[in-house]
Amino acid sequence: MVILLTLLMFIGCSEETKNTPRSTILIIDNAGVVNFTPEVTDQYRTYNNYLLETFDIDFRVLTTKSDQDINSFTNDAYDDFKQESRSTSGRALLLVINTRLGKTRMGVSMALEPIYTDAFVSYVERKGMVPFFRDSNVSDGIYMMMELVKDRAMEAEQNKEFMEPMQTESIGGGAKTDALLGQKDKTAKQGKNIYAKESDTPEDIFAKHVMSLKTHNKNPNLDIYSKATQKFFQDRTVTDINIDNEYRFVSKCHDGKVICSEDGTHAVLLHPIEQRTCCPYLFVREKGKWRLDIFTMAKVIRFNVKMQWHFSQQDREKFNGPYEFVFKRFDYDINGFPNIKHVKKKKINPWVFECRDCNLPGDPPGKIRCKVSWVAQDGPAKNKLGLKLDDIIVGIGDGEDFIDAPNLFKTLWYFHSVKPGKTAIVTIIRDGNKRHRLTGVAQ
Repeated sequence: MVILLTLLMFIGCSEETKNTPRSTILIIDNAGVVNFTPEVTDQYRTYNNYLLETFDIDFRVLTTKSDQDINSFTNDAYDDFKQESRSTSGRALLLVINTRLGKTRMGVSMALEPIYTDAFVSYVERKGMVPFFRDSNVSDGIYMMMELVKDRAMEAEQNKEFMEPMQTESIGGGAKTDALLGQKDKTAKQGKNIYAKESDTPEDIFAKHVMSLKTHNKNPNLDIYSKATQKFFQDRTVTDINIDNEYRFVSKCHDGKVICSEDGTHAVLLHPIEQRTCCPYLFVREKGKWRLDIFTMAKVIRFNVKMQWHFSQQDREKFNGPYEFVFKRFDYDINGFPNIKHVKKKKINPWVFECRDCNLPGDPPGKIRCKVSWVAQDGPAKNKLGLKLDDIIVGIGDGEDFIDAPNLFKTLWYFHSVKPGKTAIVTIIRDGNKRHRLTGVAQ
């Protein structure tokens, strides 16, 4: 997902700025309001690189405490910026945030003025970015702005709206907006409650969620939400643009099917894997009613710049345990994207045995181990390695490569990775707490 186009730095007022070529500085945080966490850094780098490589758009951010009028300040800053622009076709954007004046302005080059009109820029500033600023979350506001810039660029490319390449001229357009930093919007989280019924299916709950999107219902305590989801939304900024984007995507997804767990406590609305912009929705049964588990979705599901969903594999292991009855049927690449086709067990496990989920006493929530549920009578798992029914695999590999307490995914991948002629080494628990070390040569 991340396009390694150039080494990009995130720099505020530090000694590092003096030694870094200005052409690599993407955010100059002179006001000290951007939270440079690894996640923010990675998100910004991803979108910035995508804009530059795909659309030749150079997007920069500058925060300031200057007393200068924001229009003239942006014009002056843009004059410096255009001398070092990385765009070869004159497509440049400069977002200025002035914390002292409480203003923000996006400067738009002449080459981009037909795409990012004053009306469009004003709208996305007010509806997409400023709500985050109100909650004192500048970093997410910037990230939201970049995502909206990317969405508009994709639309313009599809409709062939871009102008012919030109030099990076002075600002052709732009719009300024009150930043409203830290000024909480007391009306931001409103909406009539939407109730779940005991007779509602997960499909019914999802339909009610879609209706809440259509009506811009921002009530964080909707009865169709799980308790964890309600708390999640209480602490989260939700904008009209967020809601519109989700509604736009779910409205195009019609082929999903609900799959329920055997105990009837969890369910997943899953669309065909090739429909990568149709993400799965998770449901949990609480107090006898199905409810949306957006909390877990937010923990484990990620989107790339094309809004294709994939898993955060590390977070999936921590939080997605109750829903693995659906997702363990797929194979995943290094970025957590599921394969289009269901993975046959013989491909994921050439030793010809199967596992079922297992948790041992003391395991953290969501820790899934491999407990042998079937072994082929003439297969290598039985005849070469010596696995038996109900063996629990608690270690894989040997020496420096030994992995203690592997989860189900690591275990199956280990068996898949042992090449023919090489020895597989596993540690199992058999007959209670008795440990055994098994070895076998892969065929």
